[in-house]
Amino acid sequence: MQQEKPFWMQIASSLKSFRRFFIVCLLLIAFELSLSPVLAYFVSDARLLRDYLEQNFFQTYKQTAQFLSGELHIEPDEIRGWRNRPEAIKGNIRFDEYGSRSRHGVNPHSQEKTRMIFLGDSRMLGGDGVTNEQTINAFVETGGIETLNFSSPDYSLDQSFLTMQAAQESFQPDVYVIGIGSQPGRLLRCLFLPFFDISILPRMKPRFLDHHSKLDLLVPPYRRLLQHFPDNPDLIPYLKEHDGLFHRFQRFKKEKVWRMTPFLAFMTKCWKAVSDRYGRNVANPIEGGNNKELTSALLDATRQFAQSRKARLIYIVFAKQSEIHGNSTWYDETIAQVRRHNILFVDTRLLFRQYPGLVDELYLDDLHFSPRGNQIIAMVISHMMERLEQNRLDS
Repeated sequence: MQQEKPFWMQIASSLKSFRRFFIVCLLLIAFELSLSPVLAYFVSDARLLRDYLEQNFFQTYKQTAQFLSGELHIEPDEIRGWRNRPEAIKGNIRFDEYGSRSRHGVNPHSQEKTRMIFLGDSRMLGGDGVTNEQTINAFVETGGIETLNFSSPDYSLDQSFLTMQAAQESFQPDVYVIGIGSQPGRLLRCLFLPFFDISILPRMKPRFLDHHSKLDLLVPPYRRLLQHFPDNPDLIPYLKEHDGLFHRFQRFKKEKVWRMTPFLAFMTKCWKAVSDRYGRNVANPIEGGNNKELTSALLDATRQFAQSRKARLIYIVFAKQSEIHGNSTWYDETIAQVRRHNILFVDTRLLFRQYPGLVDELYLDDLHFSPRGNQIIAMVISHMMERLEQNRLDS
């Protein structure tokens, strides 16, 4: 009869087995890590870009060809990346001959009224949930005020500034109104929008580089890079060199290659489960939403540009519905930043907190306002205009 090993010998044997297992795991990891660059070499960047875009069920890169050929409600712009297509119609949205979502339109050759230009993203544009007559700028219009709305979907602060410059010579407005959200810097380092949000139609934008408080504009060759998308061999190298969010694609590429190796794939899956459970997901959507210095430089640039043209400047800080009654560090920082630049602004969070009805009445979704929400913001803008005019007369 075989004598049972002492307990300490069983422990030692178990530790020895565990050590062997641990060494084998390390060797497998080392082998697969050394193999992954070889696998990556055989997977084209174009194929990986397709896989990256197809993460979102609703994403379709085929629309890029329609965008380049002018078939969508937006069209390529050689500086800003895109602009509203004149005379285009998309649902409730109608653009006039200048690409503005206007109510009555303007006569650029005759300026008998106070002319206001509205700039920003889809929140300032109004979205498809309201008509042209229910936008903020439409509610501001009176017998003595005419408006143009050059806001465009997904425009960031840098594109609003560039649109401000483009509109000055043709329309010479008296007032600029710029809308920003609680993360105005979120897209300022980005060139290829799906690197920030995979649900956005593949488009490219410019970016400013802040060199010693001087803004240098980087304008990609949009049409050349988006031709034959996503198989254009020049696109990925250009984005790798210039796009501040290219690391997101690199992370996706690494994970995609690792999934070809069974052990690394298992380890990646375990790490993702732990990250999701404890809130350490590295793909946090607010990553890169700060860019304080560049945001500050652009706020100052818009103020100086308006002053040099003897135009007034008003900002609207848009609060999400989820930010109205909650605490938002992003929103607080943005309000403080605008205030430091001595710019007139509308604090929509403060404004909507004072609304006597339900906040739900002011929103169509978490971002876009209902006609009632737009009307309330417009009332504050109109009151600001009355005070500015009275101060001008008094002086």
